[in-house]
Amino acid sequence: MANIVYAWELGGGFGHTHAFLALARRLREAGHEVVFILRDLLHAERELNSQGFRTLQAPLWQAKLLGLPDPTTSLSEILLHYGFFAEEHLSALVRAWLELYHWAKADLVVGDYAPTAMLAARIAGLTAATFGTGFCRPPALEPLPNLRDWIPIHPERLRQADRRVLDTSNQVLSHLRSPQIHTVTEIFAMHEDFLCTYAELDHYPERSDGHYWGSLYNLVQGESVAWPERREYRIFCYLKPGFPRLQEFLDGLGKLGKHEVIMFCPGLARHLVEKYSTAEIRIFTHPIKLGGLIKRCDLGICLAGHGTISAMLHAGIPLLLLPTNLEQYLTSRRIAQMGAGILIADHDGLLEYPEVIAHLLANPDYRQAADNFSRKYRLCTQDLIHHRIFVRILELLGSAPPCRKPYAAESSR
Repeated sequence: MANIVYAWELGGGFGHTHAFLALARRLREAGHEVVFILRDLLHAERELNSQGFRTLQAPLWQAKLLGLPDPTTSLSEILLHYGFFAEEHLSALVRAWLELYHWAKADLVVGDYAPTAMLAARIAGLTAATFGTGFCRPPALEPLPNLRDWIPIHPERLRQADRRVLDTSNQVLSHLRSPQIHTVTEIFAMHEDFLCTYAELDHYPERSDGHYWGSLYNLVQGESVAWPERREYRIFCYLKPGFPRLQEFLDGLGKLGKHEVIMFCPGLARHLVEKYSTAEIRIFTHPIKLGGLIKRCDLGICLAGHGTISAMLHAGIPLLLLPTNLEQYLTSRRIAQMGAGILIADHDGLLEYPEVIAHLLANPDYRQAADNFSRKYRLCTQDLIHHRIFVRILELLGSAPPCRKPYAAESSR
């Protein structure tokens, strides 16, 4: 039996852990122990502890530093805000991860947006793999790309951020008697890179050598909910109370009238659920199963979380995208470029939600673009992706013979 640590350090939402959960179950069935070390324990009791998994709080850098680049334009600039600004900051985080690995008797570390956890795994000499979407694992370019390419940034600013992250990392590596690294991307260069997305959805379109394993999402977690008798259109919404224009959006849904809406909004206040629920609009604050809903859905509306948009596109469903952070915005922009949806950002003046929804439903081009994506990856099922990653993890553990690294699109050729 091997001990596997799933480490999640940066980013938000339980979608990170959901993407790995089915793999964790398979690994446990194969006789291995999986420990979850998580940035956010909000749903850990219901989703993980109740299933017998052990969970721990991840080491986090929570201090706010003044004078750093704002807004952040590269992954290096983001990392400066989370411990990579100074050796004493980063060293404390790395040492905490080392203690956790020692406690867990870790044989393998799977890091989901977990840069300090990956440095610690390197220092400990552990087998490690990165896991997740492309946002947290930039291509091997120098300097790291400007993620906000609509803002002109001098390359020297990007290089300065890279140098600071690299220097801080090497100071910690040297102090803990580990070999130096030569580029920022080496922080994430582990024994395997489970890049769980597709080229069309990659946050870095300039990546030329990505081995895409395919997007992971959860279709079976939560309560079963069925569409009622068919109205004109069926719309699935997944928003969060932190969405800045939520009540304005809910007011817009109330004007649709003839469409059936099922909405998942975790944490929405009870009085708002009661205010906006109608015969046509059902609002749920607890998880609901996507599997049965998306098969008979006409439009998806969400913040552009990677799991949700991947599930929708796999089903050939066009999207209205309402991103609230950079990662979501970049994903939304890629989908809009595909022609499979419409992006409304915070700064956009276009806020007549019923009109936008009507346009998406009436224009077949959006559905056609989503169908094109669905057909391209029709054979790249969740079971297939899980199996391939599971087999590769066994290889990393020395439990299976080597096999060729898969490329997600090959299954559709």
